[in-house]
Amino acid sequence: MIDTHNKTLNASYDADERYKMWEQYRNDISQFITKVSLIGKSVLIVGAGNLNDIELKIFESCQVTLLDIDVESVERGILRQGFSLDEFTLIEGDLTGLNHTVFFEKLDETTTESLEAFKEVEIDIHLETYDMIVVLPIYTQLLLPQLVKLNLTYEGLNIYLPLIQNRIEKVNTLLRNHIIDNGYMVVLSDVLEYNARSEEGQYLNANRYQNIILEEFYNSYLDNFGHGLGSYGIYEMNHYCRTVFKDFFVWPFDQKRIMLIEAQIMKKNSD
Repeated sequence: MIDTHNKTLNASYDADERYKMWEQYRNDISQFITKVSLIGKSVLIVGAGNLNDIELKIFESCQVTLLDIDVESVERGILRQGFSLDEFTLIEGDLTGLNHTVFFEKLDETTTESLEAFKEVEIDIHLETYDMIVVLPIYTQLLLPQLVKLNLTYEGLNIYLPLIQNRIEKVNTLLRNHIIDNGYMVVLSDVLEYNARSEEGQYLNANRYQNIILEEFYNSYLDNFGHGLGSYGIYEMNHYCRTVFKDFFVWPFDQKRIMLIEAQIMKKNSD
């Protein structure tokens, strides 16, 4: 279910066109990552997808592993950026851990109690240990898009939120277990989304390089509404890693949507 959904999604738009459209955003994100030295590092990029939101050239001196459930899209992304496939290690993996369970087959029988069993499912992905892990925006993509496609009501979705939160925690734990002590954890997450023509969307776009204004806007939202799934992923990671650099970016996702991205470079705390 999840692998099919992601492959269908990645094939549903013109990836070459989006690559061009996201050029400035991609450059901004890549420049942020280079705030720390990348020379000679082993790097894992999580949620690589079509690689439209990160420049591979900044990792030319690194040993890079790319993780995604749709490796065909990753391969096309590598070639799009002018690299050869043999320069990278690719891992196909489901970050929810639920792709090969009966989770989606039993949705019509879902209860709060039945979901508890799925919280125990581990994420079965074999990873090495890395000097740096880059987490592209994935937290809002863990189960939620697949459930939305089923046309569930708002109340119907609510029952799944504790499980999605659990999946976020499982992902973060997996990644922390595969980074060296004092290694760099770079986390990017879409924390807010607006219609590009809305008052909020236009405000974000007008202040895209005013980090203080963007952070104040975001903090005001948190004060009023609390954490969403995107911000929870960073919040949870902050309990185990200390922030070294933090910034906000405006992501013009498409003609209709604009997103606020929180980006943090953290260091894993020594045990």
